Amino acid sequence: SCIPVHAAVDCVSGEDVEFVMNGVLGGVVDKNADNKPGEQQETKVVKMKTQTLASLLEAAGAPEIIDYFSLDIEGLEYRALVTFPFDKYVFRALTVERPPPWLNTLLLAQGYVWMKNDRFDSFYVHKSEVVALRAAQRHDLVELEQIPPKCKGQGASTCEWPLTAPELPAACTGTWHSQKGQDRWVFE
Repeated sequence: SCIPVHAAVDCVSGEDVEFVMNGVLGGVVDKNADNKPGEQQETKVVKMKTQTLASLLEAAGAPEIIDYFSLDIEGLEYRALVTFPFDKYVFRALTVERPPPWLNTLLLAQGYVWMKNDRFDSFYVHKSEVVALRAAQRHDLVELEQIPPKCKGQGASTCEWPLTAPELPAACTGTWHSQKGQDRWVFE
């Protein structure tokens, strides 16, 4: 089943943020998000508390293995996943809107295999999905094709990703490391 959730998703729970109420383009107001501070002249903005993706899955009673998950949170996809407990949840198939290069690196390190891009979304399967991986190998889908960033206000149809990931809030910092003797990575 599908459970749509209206929440301000980020790498840490309990932070106060502004949230733009703008339908499918709504989201957290942040200098690293699609909704930048000062750009909301005619749009309703509300105050919300952030929640982590893991806390939302726990509250929904999600199983440890999730068949399909789509992440589209207007530019904060990396922050939502940088502290995500990949050792607790596995998405058999995953779509992410405009994943930056550093999010692709994170997903590949967590056992996800890029399959294809469709417009603004990248589609991945977890390495445990052997049949899908065999199909990818048959079609030579082995080299990731980076989706370009959203070029808001630049007057051009294309722009480049920054060379490095944006600085994370202090509460979201830590390091990923592999657990000894396991094929998993954890964030601490």
